[in-house]
Amino acid sequence: MDMKKWNGPGRAHAVNLMFHNWPKDLDTAIDAIFDFGFSGVVTNVPVPKGGRVTRENVREFSGIVQKLKERGMPFWIYDEKGYPSGHGCHQVLARRPDLAAKGLYMRKFELFSGEKSFVYTIDGMSDKIVYAAKYVQNLSDVTEAVIDFDGGEALPFTRRRVRISLRAGEIAYVFIVKDAYEGSHCVHNCASREKYINLLEPEAVREFIRCNLEPIAEGCPEAFPLCERVFTDEPSLMTAYARWYESFNYALIPYSDKMFGEFSARKGYDLRPLLPLLFESTDERYKKLRVDFYSFIGERVAENYSGQISAWLHGQGAELSGHYLAEENIYQHVTEYGDYVRVVRSADYPGMDILYTLPTDFFWNAPKYLSMISRKKGTDGFMVEFCPFYKREIFDANAFENFMACASILYMYGARVINTYFMPRLKDYNAEVFPDFGWGLTREESLRLNAYVRRIYACLGGSRPACRTVMYYNLEDVMAKAVPHISGDYFMSSYYSQTDNSLTEYARVLLANGVNYEFADREDLVGGKVSPRAIIVPACAFVADETYEALKRYEAEGVKVYFTGRRPQTVSGRAFSDVGEVCGAAEVLARERGGQAFPENVYVTPYENGMTAVYNNNTDKTCLCIGDRARVYDPDAGEVRELRAGEKAEMPPYRLWIFEKTADEEDPSAG
Repeated sequence: MDMKKWNGPGRAHAVNLMFHNWPKDLDTAIDAIFDFGFSGVVTNVPVPKGGRVTRENVREFSGIVQKLKERGMPFWIYDEKGYPSGHGCHQVLARRPDLAAKGLYMRKFELFSGEKSFVYTIDGMSDKIVYAAKYVQNLSDVTEAVIDFDGGEALPFTRRRVRISLRAGEIAYVFIVKDAYEGSHCVHNCASREKYINLLEPEAVREFIRCNLEPIAEGCPEAFPLCERVFTDEPSLMTAYARWYESFNYALIPYSDKMFGEFSARKGYDLRPLLPLLFESTDERYKKLRVDFYSFIGERVAENYSGQISAWLHGQGAELSGHYLAEENIYQHVTEYGDYVRVVRSADYPGMDILYTLPTDFFWNAPKYLSMISRKKGTDGFMVEFCPFYKREIFDANAFENFMACASILYMYGARVINTYFMPRLKDYNAEVFPDFGWGLTREESLRLNAYVRRIYACLGGSRPACRTVMYYNLEDVMAKAVPHISGDYFMSSYYSQTDNSLTEYARVLLANGVNYEFADREDLVGGKVSPRAIIVPACAFVADETYEALKRYEAEGVKVYFTGRRPQTVSGRAFSDVGEVCGAAEVLARERGGQAFPENVYVTPYENGMTAVYNNNTDKTCLCIGDRARVYDPDAGEVRELRAGEKAEMPPYRLWIFEKTADEEDPSAG
């Protein structure tokens, strides 16, 4: 390794501060940020509360950009002040209310005896009816009612009414559109309760660009070419509810007026006669339909939102990054985006948020998902927005150690940029300029944290985790099970959360016992884009047919395939009896550890450049016994030392060391 980078005092690759509001004394502010060891900032056009991007505040922003350029401070640009990104400071829907996010819900009427005719009228919260049909049910089995979806009859309807006439054994469905708003992320965030744009409508995103990004390009032409990247923040479809303890009258799927035609053009069949199967599993075709539908939704969001904004920014000499919503759980990867991985991949540099910033309460899989996306895109890693908002009082009780711990975990798994809302005590530098900056790290702690992060980057930057053991990212299982709910209570259902629960369990068991893994999805396995020694399939009900064939091929090539629950079936219904071995965590550990011993809660990640990151997630020192002679980089102490095979070393709590095997008596200070 280049020891000059290890020992160098430079600011490159340290943490960036997230700055919405600058003081008038820009030079003192920049002096303070540099003095505390930070690299740069994430900032935005200074829009007053309830205001919008205007020539005047772009002119003020231009002055900030010029000062940052003059002082050599790297900066990112927020795409707007507040979130979810896409509001355009609430100007998009003020100009075009027709571009609001929409959801489709279902009303169902069935009759088992007699005849009935009535007119159904939608309620005052809804926009319009978009489809209605009735079907005949086979009632020969008294315990079941089998619907003939192939013999459906479309019903005529007006915008607000449909006449329904049913005979015994008939069932009618009405599909209605309303704003996707109540109970969504629009309501439950820290910024506003405004309605949101429809990510399925490209014109909505074009309006956002016109409202918020074009004025910057026109009034401050240097801003985009000079910035590191542009930061987008938590856009989503808004059809999923955010709280388990609330319930509403509508279970929604994403909708746009062009959806039926676009779906037919892309998937080759009409969605409308099968719409009931997006809400209930009354025909075996529901699995394929839902996989097709949510894949389609993911394609549209990726193209319309991150893809469209990225393309526009490329014309300005800039790139899109930032982060998306609900990184932690695969189920929400479907409900919020249709296909989270596709949406994040369509931006230039992947990113994630971290709200659970306690090492004892960490979502281990969240950065693993981003590591997979980074591998797919070929980036040097990913960005993290660090926001210690959950269990804040516990975090604050030992803030420095908790930050160091989370930075260790994130960088071990592939993070290469941290942008943080956890502000240092800049008022200690100048209380007049920073009267309110009393939360966070002292100057000494800030310098230590930033030096720590820079040294980790010196060892691991430019390389990515080695993909030896693969955990299957089974998005198709989640898509096939996904049905809209009237609340955010998905976590209460063991069926809907099966894959998430299994991945969480195996992340905890494998990682805490020294077994590293990386995620791979259907594309990776089918395309042979990973070369693991073992593939672990989480507990699930369904696997894509193509994945089934890929697993058989991998097994034939000598790769071990383990199912951690009962063997699933394919989306088309084929059994998995002829591939893989069903086993539990203990058996997987025994096979994957290969006899290598690590203390409990010491996490290990090998890198493609030959380095191995080792992190101690215990609250006390942990004794490591060195198996092979190694050069050890301690990024906190700034020390490099040689350890012989069999030698013991005490690793401090919540710290990351980097090991490099050595075969001779090289001088570790050389170079």
